[in-house]
Amino acid sequence: MELWLLIPLLASLQTLLPRVIPSELPPPPPNISVTPEKPQYLIGDTVSIVCTAPGGTEGKLQGFRISGTSGWSVDVRTSRRSFTYTFNITGTHDGGAHTCSYTLLRPSRGPAHSLESQSIVIAIRAPPPAPWLSPTPPGGVTVEGQPLGLVCTAPLSPARQRRFHFSRAGWEVLGVIPGIQQIPGEEEAELRVERSDQSHSGNYSCRYEEWEEEEGKWILSELSEEVAVTVREPAPPPSLWVEPPSGVVGEGQWLRLHCSFSHREFGIRFCFFRDGAEIPVGNVSELLFLQSRLEHSGNFSCRVEEEVGGTWVMSPPSQGLQVTVRARPSQPTLLLVTPPGHAQLLLTCIAPSSPAHNDHVPSGPAHSGPTQRRFYFFHGGVQRLVDTTVGSQSQLSLALATPPSDTEATTPQGAFTCQYEEQLGEGWVLSPPSDPLTLPPPPGRLRLLPLVIGCAVGGVGILLALPLAVWMYRRKRGSSRWRGLSSGGDSRTLPMGDVA
Repeated sequence: MELWLLIPLLASLQTLLPRVIPSELPPPPPNISVTPEKPQYLIGDTVSIVCTAPGGTEGKLQGFRISGTSGWSVDVRTSRRSFTYTFNITGTHDGGAHTCSYTLLRPSRGPAHSLESQSIVIAIRAPPPAPWLSPTPPGGVTVEGQPLGLVCTAPLSPARQRRFHFSRAGWEVLGVIPGIQQIPGEEEAELRVERSDQSHSGNYSCRYEEWEEEEGKWILSELSEEVAVTVREPAPPPSLWVEPPSGVVGEGQWLRLHCSFSHREFGIRFCFFRDGAEIPVGNVSELLFLQSRLEHSGNFSCRVEEEVGGTWVMSPPSQGLQVTVRARPSQPTLLLVTPPGHAQLLLTCIAPSSPAHNDHVPSGPAHSGPTQRRFYFFHGGVQRLVDTTVGSQSQLSLALATPPSDTEATTPQGAFTCQYEEQLGEGWVLSPPSDPLTLPPPPGRLRLLPLVIGCAVGGVGILLALPLAVWMYRRKRGSSRWRGLSSGGDSRTLPMGDVA
């Protein structure tokens, strides 16, 4: 298009657009600068941004606004032509482009905001990478009195001079929390407590500083992730239970001891003790004696060990429980008693008394009074009577029977025995049987016995002498003549003993 053709068009546009009055235009932009000027800034550096309004502007200066691209801005009221904003760089959010503007109060027109200044860019060098923090024991859980450690390890990098810092909930711990010492190092440092307590619990973090030779200053690293440390109270003593609850059993009875403990996050193992000496039974929480022996008596207790950081920590002992294993009851004695003038016999079973089995034992949790016994009488192996008594003997009355065809009384025949049970603890223990006892025949039968024996012996003698007498008679008759008796002759007899 020819240039001369545009002249009418431009003239028509001039008539359409209103005139812009110079005083209605926004004030010109200010000048902006930063000190000190560096290609990169470090966290911790102090930076000043200077904003200066140009001279010759109409109106009275009201103030300045400084803005950052991260979204922050600062407004200040001042009538001076220049304003300096100073701040410390705390992180990457303080970097980026920065601008400033100012406000003028024009006569009869109100305030007017200037155009934005040119941008200045503050480049921030990233801090050294964060270290990692690891607790000892792993997991960060321990018990009071055990050592506790926190190791802060920096990433591998060219040899630099470093120093480490530990904090809890954002506060430095060294010199603040008692009992803590720091072991320094180039690549890592350790925060150590020899004997921890619950005051050492909390959320810990760490960071380090590197010496920057060019800057001549320490550069702080990013913060590590937090590590939770928990110091628990010492393990409570376990509870020990015994069955039967009295702790008193008889020899051969069963006995059970159970150790119970509230499980925590540590590995545990159980230990049993008798009279202070450990019982080598392995890691079991229960002892079961199917047949108790006398040597099992004693004072029992148990303890629990917790594995804390590779170390087994012993709990306090449980309460002690006295276990008593009493010997089996001794053999009883069975006696026969015949009351004079009574048509009955009395069998008496007597349990021997001893220091371990007497009629009256000391009162206590396992004994509430005299020893309880149960007596049993047997005839031919068949039980005839059960007598429950607290004494040391029991009697069985046997009535004498009178058959219709005989005036003599009769008694049961066969051997008698007796046994007794004695209450030991929560159970009963049976004694061995007594020696067998055979009852004698009744008195009437005892008087006829010599006569019967005499008759039997006499009969046997006659049977044996009769053949001999016959033989002698025949022999005598063959060699001697019989002399008869005549009137007036000798009337004496001849004794058979004189016969040859």
